[in-house]
Amino acid sequence: MFCWRSVVLKNNILNRLLVCFFGCVVFITVQANPASPNIKNIPQVYLEEHKGWQDLYYRTFEIAFEKIQRGTPQNGFVDFYMDEAFNPNIFQWDTSFIMMFARYGNKELPGIVSLENFYRYQHADGWIGRELREKDGSSYWPKTGSLEANCSINPPLFSWAEWQSYEVKGDASRFAKKINGKSIFNILVDYYDWIKANRRWDNGLYWATSYANGMDRSPRLGTKHVCEHADGSWIDITAQQALNAYYLAKMAEVIGEQKAQQRFEQEHAELAQLINAILWDEQDGIYYDLDKKGNFYKVKTPASFWPFIARVTSDKQELRMLNEHILNPQRFWTEHHLPTVAKDEQTYMKDGGYWDGAVWAPTTYQTIKGLEVKGYREAARRIAINHIEHIYWVYRKTNTLFENYRPEEVAEGVHARADFVGWTGVGPIAALIENVMGIQVNGANDSVHWDLALAEKHGIKNLHFGDNRIDLEVDDRLTPDSGARVRVKTNSPFTLLVSIAGVEYTQAVAKGEHEFTFANFEQGLSSLTLMHEGLLGVDVAGGDAVARYQMFTVPQSQALAGVDVKIQLHGNGEASPLLAKLYRVENGVPVGEALAQALVPAETVDSFYSVVHVPLQYERLSAQQPYAIALSQQDDSGKGYYQWLAGGNVYAAFVSGRKQAGQWLVDKNAKNAWLKLYLRP
Repeated sequence: MFCWRSVVLKNNILNRLLVCFFGCVVFITVQANPASPNIKNIPQVYLEEHKGWQDLYYRTFEIAFEKIQRGTPQNGFVDFYMDEAFNPNIFQWDTSFIMMFARYGNKELPGIVSLENFYRYQHADGWIGRELREKDGSSYWPKTGSLEANCSINPPLFSWAEWQSYEVKGDASRFAKKINGKSIFNILVDYYDWIKANRRWDNGLYWATSYANGMDRSPRLGTKHVCEHADGSWIDITAQQALNAYYLAKMAEVIGEQKAQQRFEQEHAELAQLINAILWDEQDGIYYDLDKKGNFYKVKTPASFWPFIARVTSDKQELRMLNEHILNPQRFWTEHHLPTVAKDEQTYMKDGGYWDGAVWAPTTYQTIKGLEVKGYREAARRIAINHIEHIYWVYRKTNTLFENYRPEEVAEGVHARADFVGWTGVGPIAALIENVMGIQVNGANDSVHWDLALAEKHGIKNLHFGDNRIDLEVDDRLTPDSGARVRVKTNSPFTLLVSIAGVEYTQAVAKGEHEFTFANFEQGLSSLTLMHEGLLGVDVAGGDAVARYQMFTVPQSQALAGVDVKIQLHGNGEASPLLAKLYRVENGVPVGEALAQALVPAETVDSFYSVVHVPLQYERLSAQQPYAIALSQQDDSGKGYYQWLAGGNVYAAFVSGRKQAGQWLVDKNAKNAWLKLYLRP
């Protein structure tokens, strides 16, 4: 005889479980924390030409829901908080980066409140431990008295994380919130002062260790132990302390603490001067650590890029680091961009070797945001797309996200934990919204800045900032520089700032639903997407690239002025140029000379997943006349070739050099391969 019983449990992984126990069927309802997060309540993203990115975005949130933890009387933590995904302890810098995407959780994730676990355990002198045990809240590392005490802090990123959350929430009262009788602002000031008193040399620069800086066992200053500082001056913590001062000054301004604002503006200016006077190597065009003798320790890692987001760099320095290092394929522009050691360093490992070249979310994200704040939005976007696309293809094989990834292939790192959301979520969530879709919200002044850098139809619904709840959508466009038609729905007035091709348009938006056009949107442009069976693009025969054709017929009854082509490609920056040609078709085959042609430069296809625009202008396209688009390598260099399939088994792939076993990236269910024609009336 069976009986039914219902039991409600708290768990952060499962949703429901049906079990049989001693003849009774027990239906266990497991509630996720806090208050059963629902994927339907987060911002809903839509990308017409990148459905895979959508899938990854939602899967990232699902894994993040599994990492929600509940505080206990034993550890004294907040009711619900985000776990770092791999350890029975919580970490300062992991949690700070988790906040960068949790702020978009619409209260389905316990966001900035998670930092309060650390604030609750601040010592009277201002120290906050790097790592707290979840069993009882105690610090894993001693503050003083041993070599291990050198590892007792993490990068001071609390103020950056607090400000990023404030930009979404728009609630300055949080800075005055009291924890153990002290405001959050004063907690952060006291922590700044403890670091200044205990981690600064007489030259005004700061020191850390490979554990303290978060880049475990990174080849810095020749240290043999993870808690050695080697009597050196470390570029990252020095720049991070400047970043800390920058945001403390902004927080002070918001809450009316004028003296504190002036103090931290001065602190920032002094650190900027020191960093550039002492840690900048004019010969190599990059920042380095300084050894105990005052010489540059010349190992290139992403630690050198913290000065971007710390806002201490000059235009000249930025361009040198960007062109000579970040965009350099022999240094940081590997297939999966931004390895944690430059490719030309002796310690670099092709498989990543954990922190010896692997691609990690925090170092990638801080570089993206640094480039963004200094005005290099296109470079930031390219890195974000590359990072998301590599994570996506590994997710397609594994259904999960990893702690780190390999720099020269599409694979998780050799030492990489799975289900790592965790800071890996900053790419598929925060960088997707902010840098790929180009949406930046400001809850404090009720504004949205939308940099329309994607030409495809895309948008976001249920985006919360301040007291606003909005939906945004833009129609498909020919190029990122084309005019745009935007639809908006909002529960309250806000200001929309739209950027197209570097020109900014300001639009006041009232409560309700609206449609706006910007920059001479082309009303009459129509499109035709080709997804027929058969090979599209460049075929591969015996290792050689040969031209193949995709035929189409103009559907309109009137003649057209021309046709523009958009093609979705895989590439990694090593491709040869492609040549696109337009032909007339008779009896099912292209005939005669090309009616028009256009070159696809190799540098156009420099991201792992590219959308390229090929203008084939021909003024006498006739209705019902078959035409063909041909794509072929522009030269015989053999550097690269492309292949597309259209129809039921769709995939896109890139191979560098000759075809070799295991190099093809085959996905028979991919949603991201297409060729689209834009027909001009």
